[in-house]
Amino acid sequence: YRVDLIDPQAEIHSVAAIDVYATVFATHAGDPTSVAPTPVAIDLSPWEGQTIRLRLAQVDNAGALYGGVDDVRLERAD
Repeated sequence: YRVDLIDPQAEIHSVAAIDVYATVFATHAGDPTSVAPTPVAIDLSPWEGQTIRLRLAQVDNAGALYGGVDDVRLERAD
């Protein structure tokens, strides 16, 4: 499961470095099979004034996988 900021012109499945601006969250092989709700934050100022895409992607190649994102907020840190 991964949450990325990507170029909105990129192919939706791309993981090329030029297309993925940042990975906000990702699981890796060997991670626990269950993860409690986990707050994450990222500084979006490098892309201020630009359109970016928030991509939520999952692959369930080892059994059922349920993932979700909730309470997404954009806040200015002035």
